[in-house]
Amino acid sequence: MDETPPTEILDATHRSLCTHGYANLTLEKIAAETETSKSLIYYHYETKQELFSAFLDYLFDQYTTRLSNVDGQTPPHELDILLKTVLSPDDSETSLQRALIELTIQSQHDDHIQSKLTDFETALVDRLQEIIEAGVESGVFDPEMEPDVTAEFLATAIMGAHTRQTASDCSADQLYGTLVDYIESHLVVAEAVEA
Repeated sequence: MDETPPTEILDATHRSLCTHGYANLTLEKIAAETETSKSLIYYHYETKQELFSAFLDYLFDQYTTRLSNVDGQTPPHELDILLKTVLSPDDSETSLQRALIELTIQSQHDDHIQSKLTDFETALVDRLQEIIEAGVESGVFDPEMEPDVTAEFLATAIMGAHTRQTASDCSADQLYGTLVDYIESHLVVAEAVEA
């Protein structure tokens, strides 16, 4: 029996979801992406729900790894790198955004998917809040700002930017520039901008 690794099946699920959308996604199309059989997918995953659960976990691990690998010399630098990371137009990020938008649409009808997607949002908000709190503690971000509220706002702007990039090919550079302007005018204290 062909032992196609589960990772290859998950990658094929990702490609197939981006190509066909959730509504037109079938196990046959996923199998075609791996040049294997539908029965082999069932060998690794007993149900389509189990496959999608594993797929979302797989995407989540990739996403949180990217977020945790963001490291800067100062909180503003780290926030800048995070924005570049999540707004970058490279193929892997664009593909991730497309897959998440497809799943977001489906999540209106599937509580399991909705719950998993909430984990993505929470991871982004938590990482943003961590950076913002470090900036407040180090004196480079406005101490009057509420890190949790600001993190929620930035996460909402980032998720909106993902939708615009995917749905209308809006420029990532423009969206990035707008968020940087916001950070410099609302988060960074005046002395830190002048330094």
